[in-house]
Amino acid sequence: MKADDWEGLAAITRSVDCLVEAHESAFRIEDIFRLVKENVVDSINITPQRLGGLAVSKVAARICQLGNVSIRVQAIGSRLVTAAAMHLVASTENASTACELGEFCRLLNDPVEGFEVVEGKVKVPKGPGIGVSLRG
Repeated sequence: MKADDWEGLAAITRSVDCLVEAHESAFRIEDIFRLVKENVVDSINITPQRLGGLAVSKVAARICQLGNVSIRVQAIGSRLVTAAAMHLVASTENASTACELGEFCRLLNDPVEGFEVVEGKVKVPKGPGIGVSLRG
């Protein structure tokens, strides 16, 4: 499905019993508003670094919540990006699902420390700011 074929995406959503999620179709807050308003999908993948940050992502999550569309938060990048996304997940009522929040483990020479995957889980980092710091 092409990202801009919203009619096709809506037709799939109406035709299948499984959850249909928009990801490539949700690049801007305007896209998310339209996806929700027009009942195009069941869920939207919110990627903070693509949407323009945490504040815009919170607005997107609220739009989805008001429209009864589920969300999933995704963050691929360094520990800094992931720590910020974890705070978004923890502070957003309808962000019950997260994905790809441990991808920083594959990043060589990540300049940030203070956030790790422990026994297959990530937790919201604690400490000043978002809980991570630059390597010394």
